[in-house]
Amino acid sequence: MPLEKKEISFPFLKGMDEKTSDATRAPDSLSDCLNGVFDKTGRIKKRGGYVAADKIIANTSTSRIAKGAAVSQYKNETLILDGTKMYTKLSNGEYLSKGTYVPCTFKNEFKRRDPSKKQSNAQMAEAGGVRAYTWMEYDHDGSGAVRVKVAIEDAATGTSLRDDLTISTSYFRTAEAGRLYATPKPYALAVDDDIYILWIANAGVVATIAAVSGGAGYSTGTGTATYSSRGSGLTVNIGAVDGAGAVTTIAVNNGGTDYTVGDIVHLAGGNNNASQTVATVGASKVFVSKIDCTSVETAAAYAGASSTLKDPSNNEIEVNSTYSQFAADSLQNATYNDGAVIAYSDASGSYSYTVRPITIASGNMQAVADADAHRISAAAAFNPFATSTSKFASGKNIASNIFLKALNDNTSSTTDSNVIFGATFDNSGTPEIIIRNIRDDFNAEVVYGAITTGPNSLWTGGLHLLNGTAGTFTNGGHVYLALEMWGKDQKGNSAGDEGKVPPHCVATYYLTRTANNNPNSTRVHVAHNSSILSDMFRHAATAETGLYYVLSHVNDNSLVSTDIRDYGLSNNLALMRHIDNSGTRTNEFVGAVKTGQTANCLTSEYVQSDPTATAISHETRGIITPTSTSVTVADMGPVRAGWSVYGDGIAANTVVSAINSTTTLTLSIAATNPTSGPLLQARLTFVQPSNTLVDVAPMTYGAQRITSKDSGQRFLFGAARFAGYATSRRGQYGGTETSDNSFGVSLVEVDLDPDRALASLDSGGTWTGTGGYLHGYDGGSIFETGFALYPSIARLEQVSKDLNNVGGLADGTYKYLAVYEWADANGNVHRSSPSAIKEITVENDSGDLGTVGVSVYIPNFTRKEGVKVVVYRTLSQNSIFYKAGSFTVPTPANAPSGVITFVDWPKGDSSGSTAGEIIHRAIVYTQNGELPNGFFGSCTDLTRHRNKVFAVGADDNVYFSKPIVDGIEPQFPDAFSLTIPGDSSKTTGIESNLDHFLIFTEDNAHFVSGAGPDAFGAGMFAPPRIFGTNQGARAGSAHVQTPLGVFYQTERGIYLVQRDMSVKYVGAQVEDQVDNLIINMLAHDPTNEVRFMVKDTTASGSDVLLTYNYYFGQWARSEMVYSASEYQVGEVYDGTYFQKLSGTGFLLKQDSTVFTDTYRVHASPTSPTTNNYNVSVKTAFIAPSGLLSYDRVYRAMVLGEYVGAHSVQMKFRMDYNESYILSSAVKALSSAPAGGYEPADGAVNHPLYLFRAHLLQQKCRSLQVEILLTSSTTAAAHLDGIAFEVGVRPKKSAFKTIADRTL
Repeated sequence: MPLEKKEISFPFLKGMDEKTSDATRAPDSLSDCLNGVFDKTGRIKKRGGYVAADKIIANTSTSRIAKGAAVSQYKNETLILDGTKMYTKLSNGEYLSKGTYVPCTFKNEFKRRDPSKKQSNAQMAEAGGVRAYTWMEYDHDGSGAVRVKVAIEDAATGTSLRDDLTISTSYFRTAEAGRLYATPKPYALAVDDDIYILWIANAGVVATIAAVSGGAGYSTGTGTATYSSRGSGLTVNIGAVDGAGAVTTIAVNNGGTDYTVGDIVHLAGGNNNASQTVATVGASKVFVSKIDCTSVETAAAYAGASSTLKDPSNNEIEVNSTYSQFAADSLQNATYNDGAVIAYSDASGSYSYTVRPITIASGNMQAVADADAHRISAAAAFNPFATSTSKFASGKNIASNIFLKALNDNTSSTTDSNVIFGATFDNSGTPEIIIRNIRDDFNAEVVYGAITTGPNSLWTGGLHLLNGTAGTFTNGGHVYLALEMWGKDQKGNSAGDEGKVPPHCVATYYLTRTANNNPNSTRVHVAHNSSILSDMFRHAATAETGLYYVLSHVNDNSLVSTDIRDYGLSNNLALMRHIDNSGTRTNEFVGAVKTGQTANCLTSEYVQSDPTATAISHETRGIITPTSTSVTVADMGPVRAGWSVYGDGIAANTVVSAINSTTTLTLSIAATNPTSGPLLQARLTFVQPSNTLVDVAPMTYGAQRITSKDSGQRFLFGAARFAGYATSRRGQYGGTETSDNSFGVSLVEVDLDPDRALASLDSGGTWTGTGGYLHGYDGGSIFETGFALYPSIARLEQVSKDLNNVGGLADGTYKYLAVYEWADANGNVHRSSPSAIKEITVENDSGDLGTVGVSVYIPNFTRKEGVKVVVYRTLSQNSIFYKAGSFTVPTPANAPSGVITFVDWPKGDSSGSTAGEIIHRAIVYTQNGELPNGFFGSCTDLTRHRNKVFAVGADDNVYFSKPIVDGIEPQFPDAFSLTIPGDSSKTTGIESNLDHFLIFTEDNAHFVSGAGPDAFGAGMFAPPRIFGTNQGARAGSAHVQTPLGVFYQTERGIYLVQRDMSVKYVGAQVEDQVDNLIINMLAHDPTNEVRFMVKDTTASGSDVLLTYNYYFGQWARSEMVYSASEYQVGEVYDGTYFQKLSGTGFLLKQDSTVFTDTYRVHASPTSPTTNNYNVSVKTAFIAPSGLLSYDRVYRAMVLGEYVGAHSVQMKFRMDYNESYILSSAVKALSSAPAGGYEPADGAVNHPLYLFRAHLLQQKCRSLQVEILLTSSTTAAAHLDGIAFEVGVRPKKSAFKTIADRTL
């Protein structure tokens, strides 16, 4: 039977459709549309080509950008981020550096917190998928116990394996000179695939005793028992007595446990009246506890077992028990690979310090023998504790520290020097910091010249080392140090300054690796009143070498709450980047967390090191009698009735009832004693009732060790986070509550390769971008939006009181506050939160006027140059704050102690307390109820909605600004934030959709409605509502607002949130293309397109760009071949061209008049490579007579329009088999078609683009045609549709097949 011939045709009215199966895809849909775009209904044309331009840095001849991290558009500027800097493209094609810009995230997250406890910065280590934390902890209402704690979690999930396990307990010292040093200082180290916890402890074993009173009635003997108010088990040998039985010779028999130097012990027997004092206790020991990290199960079984660290001869490692210094680090070098190293104050007396390698022997840590350790004999300098006798004597009690850092950057040479050790040494009574670089085999060292110079000439009297870290830019390279130090003579305190932390600072230094280069001269000041928190770490992939480290900072006198005011809430962490640009070394502020989230630092700990509550106390010895209230003392000193009493035989809550004479007093509660006789030499402590003698517990020590993740892109370390104010009754003398603070254990994360490198917008004419903080760029400089810290008034003092007829302040009480203020190049004003209010009473000479000095802490961490401190003052007995004046902040290096004084001298206001001139000045911006401006730190996403700026913080909270006002930068009050109740997944994106604000998490999609609060906090958003369950956005994916709504990417594909808040799976037709992350979405309304850039970071491959034409509802895709890591990372539209950024920093312009791709590689940037690319249009599998029909297809014909020389090719595939090409036909065209196109006479001479191809095999159930436009450097052709000549079988034959396919 002859076949019925017919023609079927399909215009290209639909785009790609990957959602539908090959067998059921609509015949007018496309399986693929590669390198073609839809510009008119049913027409496909060749995309424009990409042309890579060179990337020379301006003012250099050959230097080029080495890395591309992100691209953005600001007005007419195209901005490029290379990972460390931001560049703007100039009209000549070169790139001008605008300054440092590190696209990163930075956060400090609680791991555990308990307001009833104080926790130190935690050390953290990872091994075998297990993460362990160790820290020190005490109870605010405790007995002076300091516990070493351990917590273990699954590193991948954060699931707790062991929590809050106590592995050691020690006690505060209350009387020794070394009480500042008596903490266990635990470290966690990953060694040999396990985690080891190391710390020091003293068992309190008595070594020697000294006679106080020989008593009477004793006889010689061994093992005589003793009794005491502290410690147990001490027995002594009585070697000799005199005729009255008084003990004259005595020695320790069994040292017992839990004693401290100065304890009074009483001998049993005789008349029970012989007493001795503990002269020395045994050395402290290094303890080790191993966490088996073979699996999470073995780690979960950890029970805290420990042992002392010993050498191969089974000798314990002994640490100086008075000044106990200790540090530990992992060690990876040629001699001791996969081991550890410790440094400690040596107990031998022959050496000040020992730096000793540790190996793993039979699965346990073992210290090397003395002969293989590095021992230092130079005299160490310590700072012994000084009991205050004047309430203004603050500034004495700061513990010096050591620092130890194994560089671990060279494992091939045993003669390389790669272990850095620093300490404070004694140079004829003057403390100085000396650094040593110890050789790989620990048999030699480089000793560098002493560091003796502070930040300016006012620092005299020597320096004490508080902390330090070190690192290198390259393996085996020179060494860079960051040191925290304190000048002992820099107390900086006077009357009214009690509790104020003394000036201290951080500076960086440079060391040559193999010889002394006198680092004192290489000093670069970093910051005042800051503490080193982390070790230095090196980013593996930045274009410019640099070392990162983190500082903790409190911008105030202390971190406590008193009856006067709260101190220290202006605090933060600062992520610093240290660079060396041809010998010019700088430290750049590149990241911060939310204000108020600092870690433990010297300022926060100073209340423990030198609490003002130790102000007036008196220690003496006395005679007390059991059951009697009468006491005789050797020295009454300043003791008065009402003072608290502590000591041997003294009951709790005892006070002095009366002073009877210069040597006798009466107690409120009768004394007690385990024997019947009097205590002749009882040790007694008296404390003024308004104060408490507080046990000292400095909880800071050493830098936090770094764990590097993701091939050196992400860095973690344990720390602590401020959790609020507290009060304490610590230890033996914990009577009255004292001011304290609470910190919880935390994990700090720095991600230098975040999921999404940059989100940006234009606000008030200023460019704003995400990163380590919210960045601003005004066309001239880069700065942080807002202020990471707000000012604090360190001191108010009356400077003069006898001014006459030259203006000034009259008698009265005045209040002051201060604000940081700065204006960018666009005129936008930036203001900090105001400082806490501080007041002063001015008292002048009769009839005269006075002035007040207002000392304010300067901002140590800011990118802004020329910040002003604006001081506001009230009238006497008033509450309105008027501008009193301002001063420009000097650089931190030029501020003697981080504090600058403004003298308030109202010369135009001679009436002092009357209104005068000041009432005509500006009032502080918060006066009428406007909320103070805050700072939320690092952020990951950014958008604008209803005249507010919204940002996703690195902590996953969404922060929003006050309504934007011309002339004011975006301002973010602390109270303005949004959270999603019930959704604990990561916040992955935000976007505006008309009146609705969208918040995407990894799990769900939510929206918030309403205008939100105004600048005064009035108004609110409606509660968040979910609109996309299980339709959250992928972490790191882009999103974009368009006239249709908001496009975003889920794990499934591309979704559209329409204007009515309904959700459409608009990306179904290209879902096979988006397994990888979509890193950029760009809406271009002139062409009705949304462009989706797909991430692919393989070394060589093809960049994929998806294009959705929302007018036609059609998808297309393009590919561009690349090599040498020139993959795409971002795209902008500069007003004329689309500009695509490559991974090595080339900008590629898409030019609609160019039809080849030209790329460059970083290794040979002046040798571009040009590639031709093909247009490929692949139809669906078409079954002319239906899904199961069996037809004959004779020919196919394509219709279009010739544009330029090319070859047109058709490839045919049959029966849903994509992999087999049945036949193909090709024709080269060098010019437009000419002559007739019909086979009949009288053909019309018309250049119609109409070509056919014959099929070699005609019988088929379905047919797919791929139309290729190849071999072209031109626009080739426009394609409109395709037609087929088909022979249709009768329907009765549709089910004909072979026997093997019959069931």
